[in-house]
Amino acid sequence: MKFATPVLDRGMTRSATSGQMPTLADGHHFAPKQALGALTPQLGYSRSMLKEHYPDWLYGPPTSADVIADAEAKLGVRFPDELRALYLEADGVRENLGNAAYLLPLSVEESMVSLTKTLWAEWEGFRPEFDLKPFVFFGSSTSDELWGINWKQPGQVIAFHHHMEGAYEVVGTNIADVYRTDFMQLKDRLASN
Repeated sequence: MKFATPVLDRGMTRSATSGQMPTLADGHHFAPKQALGALTPQLGYSRSMLKEHYPDWLYGPPTSADVIADAEAKLGVRFPDELRALYLEADGVRENLGNAAYLLPLSVEESMVSLTKTLWAEWEGFRPEFDLKPFVFFGSSTSDELWGINWKQPGQVIAFHHHMEGAYEVVGTNIADVYRTDFMQLKDRLASN
């Protein structure tokens, strides 16, 4: 079964400057300004790093902390800090050369949440020994593989395709490096054609 990635056409802007970081009304989940400040050195990039380095990519508007908390509640997990930081920057990202959905939006019906739930349920029923539940599937590569990040042990990003038949490949330790590697490979493929 092939999974369609949602088209990010409504509300997409090219590298718009972002406003203030949202915070949760009750402060329960996290305080984004504090969390992002602490994440910057750890993750090696600032809140707008993607927009600074890839200004031609298509970016959705920033996601609110409430939308992130709602998505986490629907899945019953807490997103890794890096994924939360990316969603606070943009609710959906597409690279501009091949149109891969690097970051699936949270705010549309066919979102990251629905894809993740579908993969969890499908593989649990088909091959129960192949457990995808430690992964939240946030985007796709230019080679049509789905990317997931381990929410239990952040620092593990995988590529998965239904043709892999019960296997996945660890492709990196953080999302930014996975984006960078995939985009460079796409540029190399296009240059050799």
